[in-house]
Amino acid sequence: RALVGLAIIAAGVPAFYYFEKRRAAAAFLLLMCFLGLHAHAQPHVMVFALGDRAGICSLSEHSVNIDVLSPQAFVAHSDGRVTGRIHPDIAGGASRANLPMMPAVVNEDFSIEATSVLLNSPSVRKRVVTSLVEMAERLHLLGFVIDFEALSRDQREHYTYFLALAQREFHAAKLKLGVAIPPPQGNAKETYDFAAVGRLADTVIVMTYDQHSRTGPPGPIAGYDWVERALQATLEFIPH
Repeated sequence: RALVGLAIIAAGVPAFYYFEKRRAAAAFLLLMCFLGLHAHAQPHVMVFALGDRAGICSLSEHSVNIDVLSPQAFVAHSDGRVTGRIHPDIAGGASRANLPMMPAVVNEDFSIEATSVLLNSPSVRKRVVTSLVEMAERLHLLGFVIDFEALSRDQREHYTYFLALAQREFHAAKLKLGVAIPPPQGNAKETYDFAAVGRLADTVIVMTYDQHSRTGPPGPIAGYDWVERALQATLEFIPH
């Protein structure tokens, strides 16, 4: 069931949108080309969208080349609240182009502490998932992309519990579950249960970027060879 995606996007893009400490990132970020479950399956293109002027214009110009739109829209908080919105112009453009939407949902401030409170509580996990299902039904969404980052090793099991709950409730409501994960390199192999993500998600987005960052030596964000190795490593855990 899992589809493995290629993500080539600028490092830290979610922070650009949510914390507004930097100038707006590129409006549309080519997120991935999905690999089909079968060799003959046609690739699909999902695009992350930011609600700035350039993004709105780009949606109008390029919607014919997009299969699924994923607005950077929602935040899951430690008390189970889900806040945020889809920019009205993004929602309107998607509607006019008849594009299904799977908005991204990030963990609050990418905070280990806040995310621990959310994931460690069955009632809070349930509140988040219930809120997402209600929102999807109200906004006529295809589903959501869960993008919880900066997790600790201690959160691995509870994050899997959260995804299992989301899968069960989403599928009962005929919604799709997407999960964004880093490639299984370094500490990520201990933080995320990649095999479980592959079993639970309808779509797996592999965030193949941050090869180099501002804290290290200069180099590409996502060199071709590095991206290829990252995807091959992912396929060891999540065969397509």
